[in-house]
Amino acid sequence: GGITAELGEFYIRAAVRRRGMGGETLAALLRALATYEVRRLYVDPPEGHDQIRRICARLRFSEGAGGRLSRKL
Repeated sequence: GGITAELGEFYIRAAVRRRGMGGETLAALLRALATYEVRRLYVDPPEGHDQIRRICARLRFSEGAGGRLSRKL
């Protein structure tokens, strides 16, 4: 139970990708959500967007039904 959140879109400009900014941004979001007593964050990556899946895997997200990713906070 408890409060959950869903990340609708996640975009890093092409010119600055592959520098770790996506992972840092998502990690900061997880920390911020935890301060508001959010219990779980859900992410539904679009088909073919493997980079967000890799970032989420590094941050210990789990894959659920339909490819939906989630992380308990």
